[in-house]
Amino acid sequence: MFEREEFETNLLMREPYVVAVGASHRLARFDSIPLRELADEGLIMTRGVKALYVKRNFRHAFKRACIQPRTSQEVNELHAILGLVAGGLGVALVPRSIVKLHLDGVEYRPLLANESPMAEMFIARRVDDQTSTVRQFIDMAKQIYPDAVSV
Repeated sequence: MFEREEFETNLLMREPYVVAVGASHRLARFDSIPLRELADEGLIMTRGVKALYVKRNFRHAFKRACIQPRTSQEVNELHAILGLVAGGLGVALVPRSIVKLHLDGVEYRPLLANESPMAEMFIARRVDDQTSTVRQFIDMAKQIYPDAVSV
């Protein structure tokens, strides 16, 4: 993840993306959503670096599906994204673990299995930071995610 020697990273988890849609949205009727169905949808995205991560993850998938995604809204916070989805202002691509957030008016649908890139969650620490707080935090993260991999 980080290309700098002063950081050590661990991959905690990898998971597919899902599409967050309004409960009355036409895509809420799908069991799983082909990417091509997003061609005419406005995507609600985060701003800046966070948006670049998602766009990079989906670049090849969108190209294979022959679609050019259109961003309709940009906000910084996940709860704001989901609120806009609930309000019918677009759809959002979010990691599957977000499904645990239950917000009235929002449904989550998986993408077709072969069309979803994987979202990755890393934990990073400075190599020279050996404080007990940092060690305890990393140990706790590894307990929660026992399949974590040193990178």
